[in-house]
Amino acid sequence: MVKSFIFTDRSIYRPGQTIYFKAIVIKKQDNKSEVFKNEYVEVILKDVNNQEVKKVDLKLNEFGSVAGEFIIPNNGLTGEYSITSKLQNTNSEELGFTFDKYFFSVEEYKRPKFETKFNDCVERAKNRCDDLNENQCLVFAESRCETFLGTVENPIVK
Repeated sequence: MVKSFIFTDRSIYRPGQTIYFKAIVIKKQDNKSEVFKNEYVEVILKDVNNQEVKKVDLKLNEFGSVAGEFIIPNNGLTGEYSITSKLQNTNSEELGFTFDKYFFSVEEYKRPKFETKFNDCVERAKNRCDDLNENQCLVFAESRCETFLGTVENPIVK
């Protein structure tokens, strides 16, 4: 049996962004597993309607993996996209190949642009500075206590 596993750098993207992926192909026979190497794999990006957007052919390296990227269309639909993989130049059914189908979201979203500082938290974190000088200690303490809940100019929590 041969199985592929697909990974991406994130789980949500905006139209026009680049999605970086990696696929690993494993061959399992009896109780022994090994990487499937030096074969060609077809990796396909599909949109929300399961229509093919782009396809690339890549050769598995000695570690049984391939890596690549797709650019998500600017004018495409938003929603759940997928990446699939299949072996080329081999009889997939004969090998018992099961392909992985990786799903991710394409959405028009904006990253939050706000922050909230917790003064009590900063004071407590300063007690954990150990061997840091005063400036390093303040940076350390503030970085431990920040969270994104509003802008400095217009905080949600006052």
